[in-house]
Amino acid sequence: MLQFLYPIGLLAAVGIIVPVVIHLWNIKSGKTLKIGSISLLGISTSQRSSHFKIADWPLLLLRCLLIVLLSLLLAIPLYRKVVPATEEHGWILLEKTELGTVWEKYKPEIDSLLKKGYEIRDLNAGFPKLELKDTSTVFSKSATAPLPYFSFIRQLNAERQPGAKVYLYTANQLSRFAGSQPTTSIDLKWRLFDVNQKDTIIPPVTDTSKLLVLINGGGLQTDAAYLKAAVYAIADYTRRKITIKDIRSSTQIVKDAQLVFWLSDKPLTAAQLKQLPAGITFFSYAGLKTEQTRSVLHYEPGSATQEISLYQRKQFNGLPEHAVWTDGSGTPLLTLDSTAIRHYQFYSRFNQSWTDLVWNNGMVAALMPIVVPLTQQDQSGFKLADTTRVKHTMRLPLSGAAKTKTAAITYTNSSLSSLIWWLAIFVFFIERFITYKKIGRNI
Repeated sequence: MLQFLYPIGLLAAVGIIVPVVIHLWNIKSGKTLKIGSISLLGISTSQRSSHFKIADWPLLLLRCLLIVLLSLLLAIPLYRKVVPATEEHGWILLEKTELGTVWEKYKPEIDSLLKKGYEIRDLNAGFPKLELKDTSTVFSKSATAPLPYFSFIRQLNAERQPGAKVYLYTANQLSRFAGSQPTTSIDLKWRLFDVNQKDTIIPPVTDTSKLLVLINGGGLQTDAAYLKAAVYAIADYTRRKITIKDIRSSTQIVKDAQLVFWLSDKPLTAAQLKQLPAGITFFSYAGLKTEQTRSVLHYEPGSATQEISLYQRKQFNGLPEHAVWTDGSGTPLLTLDSTAIRHYQFYSRFNQSWTDLVWNNGMVAALMPIVVPLTQQDQSGFKLADTTRVKHTMRLPLSGAAKTKTAAITYTNSSLSSLIWWLAIFVFFIERFITYKKIGRNI
């Protein structure tokens, strides 16, 4: 079955109007016939006739076909093939330009996957198949800007059946993580490796100090799952030893803890807050009345680029001068009170029905100053301006489809772009040959 990655490119086929109009208006002038005598000719009359007629149908069809082929190339055609589930294999997905690097770095793992029947696929449109012998091939990089990794994840979700096993190997360039983070229905294991030295900065120095983070989910398992993933990502990125422990009551808050996330809708009383260990950072949900909104979440003051969609929030009745995060109208979403302890109060939720922050890489950047304060970031070598690299492991939230049974069939896509390129070149040379031959005949 034929499909197109960018169907809008087919609109370029409208260009066939140009050669049709040219052929219709290609009116030939009459020839002059010389005769010996005009005495037998009657009285000359001035008559003029004109009509539209296509004289060279083969040329017209070739030129129209060439335009159609170019429009197909813009639409990026893919051939979808039905594959029985029993024949489906796991995928090793990577960019072919990084095949040699990935093989050298992850050789034992990839070798064991190949023995299990995994296939090596190119991280490109249609995910074409690669061979292990291609590790010695030097592939040239595309002149066009590569697509973000999340775009390929969405394409994988559409093409692979739920639960399909995929090992993804990519460079850790932050510029390739544009857009919102999707959920995935496939069994995806994502490996990130350092890009070339010229594209990176000096890696942060490993901090040997331990950081204990306590989380009270308050029955909100989804919120706690997103929060834990972000904290683990911060640990991977800053290379700090962060331990996460679940708690259910304030009595479990030990003195060794540096940070507590209290996600329960039942806040601590003033007396309980006073009993918290000195120097601790306490992050809690706040507010009573829920408000529906269509706004954005700003987690970086003064930056209009850091805008995350906001759907619900809690009503705020506090002091705006304590605002850390705000919504689009400037109303505080996160406040900080450092009177006794560092107490953050969040007037929304870490949930996809409340905000897209949980689906965006911004959640890691937004929580960074809370999990690892600025003074500790400087000591560990981590800088907030370090935006060229991302963490060394990638976790994507699973959709409900990931837990369903695998379907009886699945699909694989093959790119037809190379075939259409060769066909377009063949048609072009035929059109040029016929045109030059016709010009030579008319001279």
